[in-house]
Amino acid sequence: MAKRKIKKKAEKRPTSQQALQQKYYHLQMIEAQMQQAQKEMAQLEQKQQELAGLRDSLGELKNTKSKSKSFSQIGLGIYAESTISDTKELLVNVGANLLVKKKVAEVQEILDKQLEQFTMITSQLTQSMQVMAYQAQVLEHDLSGK
Repeated sequence: MAKRKIKKKAEKRPTSQQALQQKYYHLQMIEAQMQQAQKEMAQLEQKQQELAGLRDSLGELKNTKSKSKSFSQIGLGIYAESTISDTKELLVNVGANLLVKKKVAEVQEILDKQLEQFTMITSQLTQSMQVMAYQAQVLEHDLSGK
């Protein structure tokens, strides 16, 4: 029996130029992801500030007397003069334009939970951005040839 030599297919390895191109492409992708993450972070921080401001306003509502005059926002910077008839309960939109009465303390709890969630998401996003920054730094180092 004659022995047959089995030829292994030579694996194609990228040339150094191709490897550099792949690293450069990967770096561009990471930079785009970081820009998107920064936009999301800015939006999260804005929402957190809005929620914190709303929570503070609810705290002030406790000190407001019934039948006090106020301004109610109609939308887009337009307000109507109104009278606050109840400072103990609020109407909360729970979705599908369905309003439910809730006590001020309940609304504050909801806002506190939302703020906690935003803090967790912000923390996770910050960690992801740090990982991406490290990966970008490694790729930049590889591309500079140092």
